[in-house]
Amino acid sequence: MDDAQAFHWFALGAEMNNPESCYKLGDLYRSGRGCAGNPDKAIALYRKAADIAYDCCNPDFPQDAAVLASIELRLAQWYEHTGETVENVDDRALAHDHYSQSARLFEVATAGGLNWYGKALSSARAGYARTNE
Repeated sequence: MDDAQAFHWFALGAEMNNPESCYKLGDLYRSGRGCAGNPDKAIALYRKAADIAYDCCNPDFPQDAAVLASIELRLAQWYEHTGETVENVDDRALAHDHYSQSARLFEVATAGGLNWYGKALSSARAGYARTNE
């Protein structure tokens, strides 16, 4: 795997407003793979991905639901782990809401035959339970 190449291609896709490219480019910025890590760019790309995806994806269609769920999961993880702890009640509530959406959408994806999202569904459900207060 060539992180620099992945960064290049995901950046091109993000420029063309492809939601998957946006959130995957955000992952690279978040981890610092293929680029200098930049958490502000990561969250901005996750939000851009959500804006684009909710305009063009049908949440009842399994593949679209998987894209939306993947974005929601990243947003949930972001809000849950912002600042190392979840002491901010608003962030915890946001994380909980995003985990809920992610789980619901991954359920659509897996029910539609996209079984490889089962692990992500389990992660979303675990996050939902962890942030439930």
